[in-house]
Amino acid sequence: MLNTLSSPSYLLHHTIQLVRQYSTLLESYVTSYYADNASDLLPKAWLMQPGLELNELCYLLSLHQSADYSLSIKLYRPLPLSLLAYRMACGFAQLNVDTLSCTSSKASWQGFKVLFCNSAELEEWLTSRVPFLGARTSDSINGDSSQCLYEQHKLPAPFRRHVTPKKEHEILRQALLVRTVADLLACRISSEKSALCGCVIDRLVVDVGCGQGHLSRYLSFFHGLRVINLEADSDHLRKAYKFDRETRAYLNKKKPRPTSPSSRALSPICPHGQPLRITTNTTADQIVRLVSQAQSGEDEKSRTGEPLENSNRLFLNGLHACGDLSSAIIKLMTESSVVDSMVLVGCCYMKAVLNPSVNGDGDIGTRRHPVPSQTLWLPQSNTLKSFDIRVSYASLEAACHSIPDYIRRLELALTKGHLHLRVHGFRALVELLLERRCRALATLKRAGTDDVVFRFVRCAVKYAHTMNFYEYSSIILNRLASVQQLSKMSQKSELLRPFSVDEVEDALRSIGANMSLDNIWFPVVRYHVLRLMLAPAMEALLLLDRLLSLQEQGYSCCLVRLFDHRISPRNIALVALKR
Repeated sequence: MLNTLSSPSYLLHHTIQLVRQYSTLLESYVTSYYADNASDLLPKAWLMQPGLELNELCYLLSLHQSADYSLSIKLYRPLPLSLLAYRMACGFAQLNVDTLSCTSSKASWQGFKVLFCNSAELEEWLTSRVPFLGARTSDSINGDSSQCLYEQHKLPAPFRRHVTPKKEHEILRQALLVRTVADLLACRISSEKSALCGCVIDRLVVDVGCGQGHLSRYLSFFHGLRVINLEADSDHLRKAYKFDRETRAYLNKKKPRPTSPSSRALSPICPHGQPLRITTNTTADQIVRLVSQAQSGEDEKSRTGEPLENSNRLFLNGLHACGDLSSAIIKLMTESSVVDSMVLVGCCYMKAVLNPSVNGDGDIGTRRHPVPSQTLWLPQSNTLKSFDIRVSYASLEAACHSIPDYIRRLELALTKGHLHLRVHGFRALVELLLERRCRALATLKRAGTDDVVFRFVRCAVKYAHTMNFYEYSSIILNRLASVQQLSKMSQKSELLRPFSVDEVEDALRSIGANMSLDNIWFPVVRYHVLRLMLAPAMEALLLLDRLLSLQEQGYSCCLVRLFDHRISPRNIALVALKR
């Protein structure tokens, strides 16, 4: 593969170099900032007085906004050159944003929505038939507000019920992409007919992890595709059945609209739902059996006993398939002769276990309290394997952060105060206090990966910005008491008793002479922003591995910048077709 600006190899080498250089920063936890003296991980020039201010933190993250936004930020002093170089290196590695601000040169992939496609046919088809994947518009460059984006496109009324604006944006775009890829596959039917001795091929869209079926319903009723839902949650399926009936009843009262994109659109082709938890151990035979059951009584070929693989091809679809679910969809794509196409948008990368030594049963979400340095993910592509890359839980979790959301939080702090950011300092102080107690009790020892488990427990507290530290810490301590690894400790009550005022003041003095409960938040926020800048590089590494793995196996595939990243941060779709 040529190492040019337009090739994934160039981006891959840049990303690997960046991730390796700042691996200690990426694999650290923001909550352990004070407990581990994490400021030692940062270059000294970045910490020189006066320290970084909130407006400067906004500027560091501004490559994820429009050029006008970056230019609107006033900087009252020059930032260290090494920090500016770090900012540009992180911006160069991002895939989910289609424009770089404040730079005269950018990589070729950051000017297009279809990325690293190895099939001219697929790339031409997508860019010519999907409006938002074609030539860049002024909207994508100038960056209209998310509110305007929400208002520009709406689902038809019967499909909008029970759907949030964010979900509506995702459904509209992913449905159009699925329909467009299905149309491309339909163009190959004539050749497939001859190969199968005149058998008519029908393509079924299998919506894996469909939830309440909002996307499936739109694909089926509006776009006229045959859809089968797979969902592990029976409550979601019951709601999907209910919403399907309501939508079908509504559409039966209406006449088909002439502007419909399909001759079968708005006809009541109801999606079929099947309960199944998809894991990396799920086989293609299981999927085929469920599909056959769903078709029973509906498809003539099923009634005549003709095997599914002789009459159907499966199109796997996943909208924000969480963790191992994405891995399972890719595995089904590569191992099943029945599956010939896939559109996949992943999320929750930290729940993807591709290291067999960690979790042998293949279940999703069984690791409740992993150690950040534990290797959970190994590359699947031969290209990435050659670099001997191993990714920890902390790095995978970092790839799931939303930079636009955090920019909004920083802007709010600039205009209305920082109360909502205090929780960063409170949580880090709780970790420091618990660490000091552990050392005093001498009951828990930390060496290598044998870290104290409370550090890695998610402790989101509602309305934390309205609480003082003692109220907040009492909720955290009560929550930690239920952690299984701590439940059998002989001195658990001593470790998790409420913090005293003297204990807190002593910890604050150990942090710094001028530290108080009112200002401990800012060093943690600064550290979080510097670590957050690496998130796009980590996500790019994961997405490139999936893409290269499929390309190495001979699939026609590409990455598509599908959603607006300000609305849906996990906005990259992996499209793959068998040749």
